[in-house]
Amino acid sequence: MAINFLNTVDLNQNQLNQAAIQSLATNPASGVIGQIYFNTVAQSIKVYKEILPSTSPATFEWASISGDITEVKPSTAAALLGINVTNQTGPIPIVGLDIENTGAATAVSADDKFIMHVDADSTNKSVTYSNILSGASWTLAGNVGTAQTISNGNTATFQGYAANDAFAGIATVAANTDILKIGLDLSKIETSTALDDVSTDFIVYYDENNVKNQRILPGNIHLDQWGDAEANVDFGGNRLLDVANGTGATDGVNLGQVETLVAGQSLFKGAYDASSEPGSPAISGASNIANSVGDFYAVTVAGSFFTFTLEPGDFIFINNDIAANTNPAVSNFTVVQSGQSIAGEGASDNATTKGVAGFDSATFSVTANGFVTSDIYSGGTNLGVVPTGGGGTTFLRGDGTWSTPTNTGALGDRVALTGASTVGGLTTFDYDVTSSFTGADAIDVKCEVISAAGQTVYADVTRSGATLSVIFTGTVANNVYEALLTYVG
Repeated sequence: MAINFLNTVDLNQNQLNQAAIQSLATNPASGVIGQIYFNTVAQSIKVYKEILPSTSPATFEWASISGDITEVKPSTAAALLGINVTNQTGPIPIVGLDIENTGAATAVSADDKFIMHVDADSTNKSVTYSNILSGASWTLAGNVGTAQTISNGNTATFQGYAANDAFAGIATVAANTDILKIGLDLSKIETSTALDDVSTDFIVYYDENNVKNQRILPGNIHLDQWGDAEANVDFGGNRLLDVANGTGATDGVNLGQVETLVAGQSLFKGAYDASSEPGSPAISGASNIANSVGDFYAVTVAGSFFTFTLEPGDFIFINNDIAANTNPAVSNFTVVQSGQSIAGEGASDNATTKGVAGFDSATFSVTANGFVTSDIYSGGTNLGVVPTGGGGTTFLRGDGTWSTPTNTGALGDRVALTGASTVGGLTTFDYDVTSSFTGADAIDVKCEVISAAGQTVYADVTRSGATLSVIFTGTVANNVYEALLTYVG
């Protein structure tokens, strides 16, 4: 038997000495990419690989890694030979051309410089510098008039802007009616700034009726001349001043109109800390803050307020407008107590204070009356407190019960491998683990094999019932190796 490795073995760049590759007369029925073996018939090493070019689905083969190239010949004009292969069914090699000691490219100045190519009749051709330059021309056509032809090496000339000539920018000399449209790259224009002088800053637009450009001063542009907004309008933190009262359902309103609409309405002012008088914020006392009728606070920290004992969840409402620093009387406030307290602990239901609390349903049970008890661990994934019944020699099992572990005696042992049995080229040593560990099964025993000198060696180890078997390749005598046994049950 072979040692069964179930994961990659990393030798960490150490040598694999005296290793032999698996020998077979035929290809294995299946393989994984990169797997190798030695074919005893072909006397060659084969590797499992994908057949190229790739197909869908992919196909694979056992291919010899000895190589197909047996001879390299120079190319001839007649046959265009490059690399000759004996296996005509294999892949066709691609040969690269390495031009060494070629200097940096320079401008072509003479006909001795050329480009080489191969045409359809498999004959090498050369293209000289003069062949590239000759016979080329380009044609330019305006939007009206006749076509203008510019030969290679000639220069096209354009006239500049002409005053009083409608839309004149750049026009061709050959036909003044031909207009050349010019694009403007706005990315090269500096970031615009706010208009600061209506006498000098202006906007230019095209007046179609007068067929000319017109100028608009910023002061002559009003909001009602623009169309409806198609997105949010950002005022940049500035106020919108002098706004009339809204009358329609979709009209905007001003601050005065809003204050009139919400006068006398309740407004939540935030949390109130009643731990010390005056509380925080100071809504009472000589240094009180200002409040309006309808304002209210939620108590978040327990304490007192005038004659009231406050707890989290209580509310304080303002009955009328209160100015700052006026030491308001209790009559200016309305206190609403929720009647809930923080839950307390006790030995029985009647001895506890019911109140605001939350409990994890996975570990606690709560009665309809609000009495909370802890769940008892009953095994599995159920959570709870440890059940009663444990002791100094017991442990809690996964089923929620207490158990006393079986005393198996020693936890480790070293035994000599004797009673060798050699069959079919393998030597087997069987050992009864109950000789070392009372009532143990071999499945619960770890085994490390060492030589007489104490070096760890690797053999095949199998287990069946109480029998632990150590198996070597070849013939091995008794007492040559020992087994280090560890009980893990």
